[in-house]
Amino acid sequence: MALLDSLIGPIATIIDKIVSDKEAPARAKLGLLKLECTQEMQLVEARLQAIVAEANSADP
Repeated sequence: MALLDSLIGPIATIIDKIVSDKEAPARAKLGLLKLECTQEMQLVEARLQAIVAEANSADP
């Protein structure tokens, strides 16, 4: 996720420069933030699934 975090700022700056519509940059930035949140949520879900699988496994 650090890679995506480091890209959001520069991408947002580029969006501000190339998009003429005043609301479009805000919508594009919101889309980037939603993408970041979705990816973070998928990572959390994967970790939780691993924890639950380990908790449900029989102890040796």
